[in-house]
Amino acid sequence: MNKENVKVYCLSASDRYNYGDLLFPIVAKYHLEKQGHCNFVNVATIPSDLRSIGALETIGYDIFLDPKKRPVNSTILIAGGEVLNANWLRLLGFTKRRWQNLYDRFKGPTLERRIMKRFGLNREPIPFTLTNPGLIENNKIIYHAVGGGLPKVRRQKIMTKSALAGAKYLSVREHLTQRVLKNQLHLDAQLIPDSVITYSDIVPKNTLYRQLEEDYVCVQFAVEKSKGQWPTILKELKSIHIKTGLQIAALSIGNCPGHDDIEVAKWLKENADFPISILSHECIDDITSAIAHAKLFIGTSLHGAIVSMTYCNPFVAVNKRINKLNAYTVAWAPDYLKGCVDFSDISEEGISRLNNHYDYSKLIEQQKEVVRKSFRHIFTIMND
Repeated sequence: MNKENVKVYCLSASDRYNYGDLLFPIVAKYHLEKQGHCNFVNVATIPSDLRSIGALETIGYDIFLDPKKRPVNSTILIAGGEVLNANWLRLLGFTKRRWQNLYDRFKGPTLERRIMKRFGLNREPIPFTLTNPGLIENNKIIYHAVGGGLPKVRRQKIMTKSALAGAKYLSVREHLTQRVLKNQLHLDAQLIPDSVITYSDIVPKNTLYRQLEEDYVCVQFAVEKSKGQWPTILKELKSIHIKTGLQIAALSIGNCPGHDDIEVAKWLKENADFPISILSHECIDDITSAIAHAKLFIGTSLHGAIVSMTYCNPFVAVNKRINKLNAYTVAWAPDYLKGCVDFSDISEEGISRLNNHYDYSKLIEQQKEVVRKSFRHIFTIMND
């Protein structure tokens, strides 16, 4: 086949304004096109056009479900994220408010089965784990720096093992997922950093405008991941402000149904007896600039931490129950930034990490090179 006609279908959850999910295809496209000609097709659960905020347009998942549309002799790249054992209803809920409301009211296996049958999704029951023989046998499947768990249902677990075992390249982004695949499925997966660690190569810090002239601490908290903790967060942020003199600036990174970070940002500002700003999140570059120029990032967002790392800034990952955030920072962050902290330790840890901050750019460059090498390998697979 003419290499000019070889397509790579990049699959990710990039059809909703959740910052990290939107970056995966941008990063993949950038690295693959650096290697040579790349016929890049961006696929998500539904068709979307978020180009106005700096994202890539998506086509819908039905290209994998409809035998008449299904790719042949192509590469399908699952581009990263917490995608193993992803749930159809949960994914759809993040795209539209009415779906999220439905999920919140009736979540459970019965509703999911009905939804999957109604829309023909049972042809691919685990959305980001491609199990259909027509896809696996006729295409090259690649899982790149993925995370997540495994289905509890035995049949789906067997399907997952078969799908991952048939991949041309399987890599995960932290040891937790690597151990799960090894211990439960007896599969060896390569360990590589999240591809977003290279984002500062694509958007250097000096190209990003500053939203605030004064130095500031950038803070972000997802509603579901900080429930019941808002007064504690406010108390801890006030302590940081008083002890450091730094402005506190709240940011919304998750901007789709089921995330709603802006609700926390607004509550903090409205209930604070000290100055809190709310940073713009109107586009991807707004969020990137907010994190890149911060003296310190504090939050529950994994990609808030990873983007802090790509710009070599200190951060505080909050909430020890967020397994993916804890596991990733343990695997890849400098020693003084590893792991998640409790909400009540935000001030102490934040000030400590500010005081202990050093230039760890050599570590990040090493991680970037691992990711670049993985994309060179993917490009070779595509054109083999």
